[in-house]
Amino acid sequence: MNKLFLKFLTQIFRVFHVKSLTIYQFTLILLIFTATLSVLLESGLWAYTETVRVHQNVKKLKEYTLNKQKVQLKEEVHRVIE
Repeated sequence: MNKLFLKFLTQIFRVFHVKSLTIYQFTLILLIFTATLSVLLESGLWAYTETVRVHQNVKKLKEYTLNKQKVQLKEEVHRVIE
């Protein structure tokens, strides 16, 4: 497995060397790509958790409103009956 990975890295470096890319430039590109990817993943995760939280709050508000309407309806029915 290690030999296969090293062979893969060697081939990648050969491809970039043909394009006259130095190790420093390759590392810089890799670092920028990794940082951008991590920011995008973090943003996506944050947006997903916020969406879930908002949906939970909306669900709780709907339940609260429904329960409040039930109580008001019971009170009105009791008033009409009395």
